[in-house]
Amino acid sequence: MTLSKKTKLIIYMTFIIFIIVIFGTSEFIVRKNLSELEEKVVNQNIERVRNVLSEDISSLNKLAMDWASWDDTYSFIQDANKAYIQSNLDDTTFIDQRLNIVLFINSSGRIVYGKGFDLEDDKEVSVPNSIKQYVSANSLLTRHSTIENGISGVILLPEGPMLISSRPILTTKNKGPIRGMLLMGRYLDTKQIKHLSQIVDLSLTIRDIKPTEMPPDFQEVLPLLKENPVFVSPLNSDFIAGYTLLNDVFGKPSLMLKVSMPRENYRTGQEAMFYVLILLVVTGFLVSRFIQHVLDKVILSRLTKLSVSVDSIGENGNLSGRVPMMKGQDEFSNLADNINGMLAALEQSHKSAKRYRKLVNKMSTAHQQLQNIIEFLPDATFVIDNDKKVIAWNLAIEKITGINKKDIIGKGDYAYSVPLYGKQIPMLIDLIGSEDREAEGKYEYVKRKGNTMFAEVFAPSFFGGKGAFLWGTASPLYDTKGNLVGAIESIRDITERKKIEKELNLQKAYFEQLFKNSPAGIVMLDNSDRIVKINRGFEKLFQYSISEVKGCYINQVIIPEKLLEEASILSNVVLTGEICQKETIRKRKDGSLVDVHILGYPILVNNQQVGIYIIYTDITERKQDEKRLKHISLHDALTGLYNRAYFEQEMTRLEKGRNNSVGIIMCDVDGLKLVNDTLGHNRGDELLLAATDVIRGSFRQSDMVARIGGDEFAILLTNSDSTEVERAAQRIKDAIAKYNKGNPKLPLNISIGFAVSNDLSLRMWDLFREADNNMYREKLYHSQSARSTIVQTLMKALEARDFITEGHADRLQDLVVRVARAIGLSENKVTDLRLLAKFHDIGKVGIPDRILFSEGPLTPEEFIEMQRHCEIGYRIAQSAPDLIPIADWILKHHEWWNGKGYPFGLKEKEIPLECRILTIADAYDAMTSERPYRKAMSHEEAVVELRKFAGVQFDPQLVGKFIEVFNTKKT
Repeated sequence: MTLSKKTKLIIYMTFIIFIIVIFGTSEFIVRKNLSELEEKVVNQNIERVRNVLSEDISSLNKLAMDWASWDDTYSFIQDANKAYIQSNLDDTTFIDQRLNIVLFINSSGRIVYGKGFDLEDDKEVSVPNSIKQYVSANSLLTRHSTIENGISGVILLPEGPMLISSRPILTTKNKGPIRGMLLMGRYLDTKQIKHLSQIVDLSLTIRDIKPTEMPPDFQEVLPLLKENPVFVSPLNSDFIAGYTLLNDVFGKPSLMLKVSMPRENYRTGQEAMFYVLILLVVTGFLVSRFIQHVLDKVILSRLTKLSVSVDSIGENGNLSGRVPMMKGQDEFSNLADNINGMLAALEQSHKSAKRYRKLVNKMSTAHQQLQNIIEFLPDATFVIDNDKKVIAWNLAIEKITGINKKDIIGKGDYAYSVPLYGKQIPMLIDLIGSEDREAEGKYEYVKRKGNTMFAEVFAPSFFGGKGAFLWGTASPLYDTKGNLVGAIESIRDITERKKIEKELNLQKAYFEQLFKNSPAGIVMLDNSDRIVKINRGFEKLFQYSISEVKGCYINQVIIPEKLLEEASILSNVVLTGEICQKETIRKRKDGSLVDVHILGYPILVNNQQVGIYIIYTDITERKQDEKRLKHISLHDALTGLYNRAYFEQEMTRLEKGRNNSVGIIMCDVDGLKLVNDTLGHNRGDELLLAATDVIRGSFRQSDMVARIGGDEFAILLTNSDSTEVERAAQRIKDAIAKYNKGNPKLPLNISIGFAVSNDLSLRMWDLFREADNNMYREKLYHSQSARSTIVQTLMKALEARDFITEGHADRLQDLVVRVARAIGLSENKVTDLRLLAKFHDIGKVGIPDRILFSEGPLTPEEFIEMQRHCEIGYRIAQSAPDLIPIADWILKHHEWWNGKGYPFGLKEKEIPLECRILTIADAYDAMTSERPYRKAMSHEEAVVELRKFAGVQFDPQLVGKFIEVFNTKKT
C-alpha cells in the first residue's frame, strides 16, 4: 500500500470514528429529551381532556339547577301538568341542550315524568329501565339532604356511559321544602366523544373497564394504571398515546380514557439527527479532502515526484534523467539536487529514454486523475468504450445498483442496463453518436443539447424492485485528436422530487376545489383592493358574477357608503400582514343588506405579500336568533310582559342616576294558587292572562309593566308624582271591576300597592319594598274575601254538575243523617255530616270533564287523575271557613276498611267514623241510582253487595247498622 493511500485511510478512519462518536452521543441526548417532552405533552393533553369533560358535566349541572330551582318545576312535580311538558319538554329542548334523559322524581321516589330522546335520530325513545336502579329511594342520586346538595358525574348503563346531574327541586328563590329531584342525562356516546375531540383537537377513545371486552392495548395498560394515574406509551413511530382512568359518580373507576396524538417532536428530532448526520458526513468528507490536498501538495506530491523520478531512472537505466527540482530549502530540495548532480554526466546519452518515460508518466497520471474524478462524482456514473464495454463504474453507481466494479468492468452487450432496468436494452449512453427512436421512446422525457443528451425515466429494478424515477445525462468522450473513444452517463435519483411535485399539484387541486366549492363567499384581491377572483359562494351571497366584478375595487361593489371608512381600515390592517375579523354589514347587487362575518388575511409568496383573501360568511339567521333570544331573555313567556330580569335591570339603571320623581305599583293576583290547585294550571294561566290584559290596558305602551313572579306584577312610572301614580292604581281597579262584571264565573281579584318618591337619594329597592309592603297589607285585607269568592264559584260549579246524578248530594244527606242518628251521633256531628255529604266531591271541579263524565271504565292513568279530587277538595275546604271542619274528612272519604283505599291507605278505625258512614251511603246511592252506563239495582241487590264488601271496603258493624235502619224503613 502506498504512503498516499495509507494517509488517505488514516484520515478517513479518523473522521469516521469522530462522526460515529459525535452522532451517537447526540442521538442519545436528543432521544432522551424528546421522550421526556412527549410524556409531558401527553400528560398535559390528558389534563385538558379531563377539564373539558368536567366543564361538560358542570354545564349539565348548571342546566339541571336552573330547571330544578324554578316555580313552574316546583308546581309540576306535584300536579304533573301537561302545559309544563308541552312548553318545556318538547323535542327541541332535548336537541338544543343535547339531552338524552330527563326524569322528575317526587319526594316519595316515584317518577312523576320521564322522557328519553335519541339525538342520533332526533326522536323520543323510552327511558331505559337500567336508570331506575340509580333513582331508587336509597340511591346516592336521590339523597338530597340540603337544598344546595347536587350530584353530577358519570354512571354506567348497559346502553353506555352517561353524564348525569341530579338536583333537588326548589322554588325559583331556591327555597324548600324539597319536593323531589330532577335528573338530566347525556350519553357519552361516539357523537359526544367526537364533540369533545373537536374541542381539544385530539383523538379520544373512551372504553368501559371490562377487561375481557377491551382492546389489547387497554388490557395491557389497565394493571399499570393502579400504580400511576397516567400511563404514556408510543403506539408506533408516528403516534403516541396516554391512558388514564375516569371515576364514576360514586368515586369508582369506571372508564378508561385514551388520548392519541402525532409524534411531531419525535419526527422533528429524527429529521434533525438525519440532517446532523448528513452535515457531519459532508463536513468530514470536505475536511478530509482538504487535509489530503494539503498533505499531497506539501509532502506527498513532492515525495511522490521524487520517488517516481528515481524509480523511473533506476528501472529504465536512464542515467541522463533528472529528478524534478524541489522548491524551497528543505531535505527534499537538497536530495533532488544531489541526485541530479550524480546523473549529470549521463544526461546526453539518455535524453530519448527520459522523454519517453516522462510521456508515459504523464499519461498514467492523467488516467489516474480521470479515474479519481469519476470515482468520487456524487451522481451514479459509468463509462463505456466504442465496443460498448464498461471501462469505469464509480462508487455511487455501485451503491444504487449493488453491482461491484470488479463484476462489471470489461463487460459489454448492454450488461450495464440489467441492474437498472432488469434486462439488456440500449440506454441513454448508447444514443450518443447514433439515433435510435425506439430506444428514445421508452423515456418519459428526452432532450438533446449539442452532443449531450438528457432524459427522465422510471427504473423498476431500483432499490430491490421498489423502483425509482431517474434523471440521466450522457456525453461523448474524445481523444486528443478528436476521435470518439467512448461515452459517459451520470444518473440521479429524482424520486423524492417527483413525490414533492405530485404533492404540490394535489395541494393546488385541493385548494382550487376548496376555494371554488366553499359555501362561504371568498374573494381574492390584489394589493390595491381590486378583485382578482371570486368563488361560487361569493356569487350566491352578493349576486355578482366574476365577469361583472373582476378588476373592480371591492369598496365599489359590496361596501355600503356609510361603511367605506370601516372597510378601508380593515383593508389597511390586512395589508400590514395581520389577520382581521369583524361582524358587519355588506351590500348585495340588488341593494339589499346582509349581515356577514368577515375574515381577512394576507397572501404571502416567498414572504412577500401579493394580495388579500377575504372570506364572507352569511350570519343573518344567527343575528335574527340573537335578537329573538334577547327578546325571550327580557320578556315573560306566558304574558309577553317584561320579566323580572329586565325589571331588575331597569331598577339598577334608575339606581345609578335619576333626576326626578319615580313611582312603583305592585300587583298580586289573589287566589291564583287555589285556582291552579283546583281548576288546573290552564285556568290559572287564563286568569294570569286576564290580569295581564287588565293591567297592561291601564297604562300607556311606553310604560314599563313587568311580571316579576308567579302572580306578581310591577309597574315603573318615571317622572310621575303621587297624584299620577294613585290615579294609575285607580285605573287598574276600575278595569278589574269592568272585567268581573263580564266574567262572573271566575272573577279577578288583584291586590294593589304603590309608593312614590322624589327623594333622589332614596334607593330604588327601598322604594320597591315600600310598594310591596303596601300591596301585601291590601292582600291581607282582601285575601279571605278573594278565596271565599273563588270557593263560592267552585260550589256553584259543583251544583251545576250534580244534574248528572239527579240529586245525588240531597239523597246522600238523607242517608248519612239517618245512620248518624241511629248510632247516636250529636246534632253537631250530624250537621257536619250533612256538609260532608254535600261537598265531599267538591274536588271534582278540578278533574277534566272527559274523565269525570266518561261512560266507560277509566284507564289506569285516568283513575290516578280521578284520585286527585280528594286532595283538591281538601285544599278548597281549607280555603273556605265553613268547610274547614270537614276538610280532613273530604281528604279521607275514599279510604277502605282493608287499607286498600286512597290517598293514604288507612284501614279500620284509622279511618274517621264520618268517612266510613259516607262510604257506605255513597255506595248504596250509586248502586240504586240510574247511570248512563247501567241500570239501577233494587234495594235487596244493593244490600247483597254491601254485605259482600263488608270488611273489605266497608266497616262491617256500620254495614249491619245501615241495613238494619233501611230494612226497617222498607218494612
